[in-house]
Amino acid sequence: MKLFSVVTLLASLAASVVARSSTGDSVLVVLEKGLNKEDYSIFFGNLERRGYQLTFRQPNDTTPEVIKYDVPQFSHIIFFAPTTKTPAKDLLPQNLIDLMTSDPSTNLLVALGPSASAASTLAAEFGLSLPPPNTPLISHFPPRKTPHSIVNIPVPDYQHPLLTPKISPVVFEGIGYGLSDNPLLFPILNAPAESFCADSTNDKGADVIVEAAEKGGEGLWAGSKLAVVSGFQTKNGARALFAGGVKMFSNEFADTEVSGRQSGNRQFVQDITAWTFKESLVLKVESATHYLASDATHTQKDQYTINDQL
Repeated sequence: MKLFSVVTLLASLAASVVARSSTGDSVLVVLEKGLNKEDYSIFFGNLERRGYQLTFRQPNDTTPEVIKYDVPQFSHIIFFAPTTKTPAKDLLPQNLIDLMTSDPSTNLLVALGPSASAASTLAAEFGLSLPPPNTPLISHFPPRKTPHSIVNIPVPDYQHPLLTPKISPVVFEGIGYGLSDNPLLFPILNAPAESFCADSTNDKGADVIVEAAEKGGEGLWAGSKLAVVSGFQTKNGARALFAGGVKMFSNEFADTEVSGRQSGNRQFVQDITAWTFKESLVLKVESATHYLASDATHTQKDQYTINDQL
């Protein structure tokens, strides 16, 4: 009996460290040179504790291969290369799109940046409308000592199906962007109403922004219609997530205090990776039975004719 209890305990512990993703636990992390792996150890450590196996590579490296003998080698790719313009061939935008439509498909998590890059080209293919280069999201409210390009974004009170209820504000630095009307594309976190995209943190050109806001003209990169995190699910079920900045995944922002409490970054990035990597909101068929409607014994057959009533 004691042996059975020990085996049961070991089995439960083993199960607790296995990733719950329905598509696999292998993750390729593409990390460009300017980013330090240790600065994101909280995020990567959380993934590893959830059972994911992380492999790191720079965007211009050719190994490990993303696809080999026409078979994807990773279930998921984290693309933290927001300034890389020309990555290796297998990480070019069209090849990443092909990975999402392959069988088995690969899920993508992409961090964007304010400059033109391979990541921004990829985002445009999914219906994201990015602001002009080098115009990060800015907010002067509330007054604070931190740079105005670091924005505390409240998570809406309404229950988003992807997110844990009552998450603290998320600390963000990056870009806001528009979304097309593609039904497969949806916002997860929007910019604050008082924020806007600009090429400086002062109020240079603010009167133009106000005037455009009053007219409701196109080309205005301001307000809560801008998304900073969005998701896309293809018709074959592959998922892509686009974050407007990479620093929201950093240790610095995970440990930042907002109004006297820890930021919501840790929980937020856990929630969005759970969706991207198919831990959450996945329909799964546990079992299926079939038999003739007239069969009282409910015996399953290997084959039926077109006129059979099931």
